[in-house]
Amino acid sequence: MRGIVFLVVVGVFLTGLTACGDLKEDSFESRFKEYAEKNMDDPKSYEAVETKFFDSLTVREFAEMSLYKITSQMELDSIELENYALRMEGAKPEFIIKMEPVINNYKESLRKNDSILKTYAKVLNDSSVIYLGYEHSFRINENGNPKLQKYYVLTDPHGNIKVAGNQDQMEELMLKEYRDFAKANNLQLHL
Repeated sequence: MRGIVFLVVVGVFLTGLTACGDLKEDSFESRFKEYAEKNMDDPKSYEAVETKFFDSLTVREFAEMSLYKITSQMELDSIELENYALRMEGAKPEFIIKMEPVINNYKESLRKNDSILKTYAKVLNDSSVIYLGYEHSFRINENGNPKLQKYYVLTDPHGNIKVAGNQDQMEELMLKEYRDFAKANNLQLHL
């Protein structure tokens, strides 16, 4: 089981490196310029200063993170079942009857998670991007004066841009994208 966990972690790391190599900042810049034209008061004064890639999520990474969490939970459930089995050896019948629902809950959890594992295993080879995250600094006039701004921006393969004003908001936005992806693809979310 620990070997699987190690492989999942290594896979997430390598996938992240692959996704980073495929980025095209020109594409981001043109998308953000369109965003500025639609959403800023003085879009003609927009001037890009710096764009830093900081995160991505692919379907494979989503599946690997979920698989890691599921297998970790399954490992804990298996250990608990073994502990209950040991405690029940030579136990009084009342104790055995009392523990039966608890044991059945662990068994059901293992069955359910095994089914979920099979679902996620189907998308492990899908390297399509769910989102790319950037830290983007730019100048834009506010009340006639140029002001340096920094936005945290998520883009998706369809050209959509979502903007956050700080890192906390960005983390919330990334979590929402993660949840939306799971819901849209009928995948159970594991955080």
